Amino acid sequence: MDAPQAQPVAMNFTLADLSSDLLLREVCLLRDCVAVARAQWRFEIDAAVVLPAQMQMLAVFQTGAFGVRQAMAVIRQTFADHVGRDGTMWDGPIKYREVPQEAVPVRRAFIEAAPVRMGLVSDPSDWAYSSAHRLVPQARALGVNVA
Repeated sequence: MDAPQAQPVAMNFTLADLSSDLLLREVCLLRDCVAVARAQWRFEIDAAVVLPAQMQMLAVFQTGAFGVRQAMAVIRQTFADHVGRDGTMWDGPIKYREVPQEAVPVRRAFIEAAPVRMGLVSDPSDWAYSSAHRLVPQARALGVNVA
């Protein structure tokens, strides 16, 4: 039996309150929650962006899509537990999509351009909370680090 192939997966985490900026205010906590999930489910992040009320990631799971839903649940639950919010924090069920290898560059560009589409910056590399920012010489640890 062949081992599962590495599978790129696009993951979206959206707050129920779209007017919130909680993910930016708690970006360090969010990064820690992602690190907890990565340690448990062993995935690599190809691209990521944190917006005021949404985080988008393109991740590669070495065991196919196995563990995606569980990793996302760990991120969502750990973040909610540490923020201490009552009520519904996240918008709906866990959502992810497997991305064919040939579509990875397009999905990466789509994720990294999200701050431009939202009118937050004019160039993707200007958004500190994006993997597009990692190539900027003065990028700091506050942004989204991609292994």
